[in-house]
Amino acid sequence: MGGRSRHRDGVLATMAEESDLEKTESPSPRRLEQAREEGRAPHSRELASFSVLFSAIVGLAIIGESLASAMRRDLKAGLTFDHNLVLHPEWMTERLGEMSMSTVGTLLPWFGGILLFGSLIPLTMSGFLFSTKNFMPDFSRLSPARGLGNMLSVSGLVELLKAILKAALIGGLAAWFLWSSEGTALGLANLDVGQGVTTGIDLMRRCMYVLLAGLAAVVAIDVPFQLWRHHDSLKMTREELKQEAKETDGDPHVKARIRQQQRAAARRRMMSEVPKADFVVTNPTHYAVALKYDSSTMRAPRVIAKGGDLIALNIRALAEKHSIPILEQPPLARSLYKHTQLEQEIPPALYSAVAEVLAYIFQLRAFESGKGAYPNQPRTVDVPDELAVPATPGVIDEDSESLDTSSTGIQMQSGALGAISGIQTGGVLSV
Repeated sequence: MGGRSRHRDGVLATMAEESDLEKTESPSPRRLEQAREEGRAPHSRELASFSVLFSAIVGLAIIGESLASAMRRDLKAGLTFDHNLVLHPEWMTERLGEMSMSTVGTLLPWFGGILLFGSLIPLTMSGFLFSTKNFMPDFSRLSPARGLGNMLSVSGLVELLKAILKAALIGGLAAWFLWSSEGTALGLANLDVGQGVTTGIDLMRRCMYVLLAGLAAVVAIDVPFQLWRHHDSLKMTREELKQEAKETDGDPHVKARIRQQQRAAARRRMMSEVPKADFVVTNPTHYAVALKYDSSTMRAPRVIAKGGDLIALNIRALAEKHSIPILEQPPLARSLYKHTQLEQEIPPALYSAVAEVLAYIFQLRAFESGKGAYPNQPRTVDVPDELAVPATPGVIDEDSESLDTSSTGIQMQSGALGAISGIQTGGVLSV
């Protein structure tokens, strides 16, 4: 039984390793970006051919009439012989150059439009892409073995089959059009120059329409296939995804250690503020919150340290060491711990409760300076129901984020605000 179990575990481990090495995961954004930097993007030759033919048809529709008029003019000029040209054959070369330049000028706008729009339409598939890596010499492409392998690969066979089907479709459509337009094509010789040029351009336009319809069918199949093929070629293994995540985001163990060190540093900074506190409110054991209030610089008391369990004990120990008053106010301590952030003022809804505690603190200071009687311990102050936190003994999550209640919309009571603002060192406040 033990040997069979070990064999099964070995088979499962082998299957897991093989699954990690299979390219089953979609390419990550970084992988796609690297492919573009290397000049690898989905492209379709059929879409390029379709774009050129489509641009030619649109160009004929726009400037067809002016193009036909210019061609009639050039053709008539070419078939007309001046008596001086017959007597001076050396002028024929100059005449040929002039006619050639005129023909180029006539066709240049059409060819320019084909070049421009024929180049822009394929960009809709992959966007503009320029990579210098495509210009770098790659002598491995000269390998006959590699070329033969590409020809006999599945990709090569698919391209061959696609080329055969495209040639059969386009060739069949062209043959059908020539057969159906045989009379018109042969009749061009019997027409005068002007009518012959017009009929020829119209015949060429209708032939383009037929070929464009055939190419549209090919493009409708090839473009999705090329997009899928490109995406499939960039698929990644699970191991590659893990390695890329480490390179991009860093090792998770290292990141966790850095976060731990950052939390420790922040905790040390917080504990260094405890001796500056005016008083500490405790749960008494699970929570401790240290507050400071300076009426000249603060609108309300500010939380400078807080913690639970072990950190709460450390805050209490530091407070006792520096003779900072410690008050056991469980509801208020829980509410302050839950609904305040470090270096932030207390929520307006807690002004009244904290004012009662502050009154006791300043009465205690007045007694210590010999200016008053020893104050009575304050009762357990009440906190608003919306900020009350039930007592739940247990381990406190020190990494949980405190809620920011500065924008909760709770309206502070004018009496509570006046109480806090009116507390002065050595004064006595009745709440």
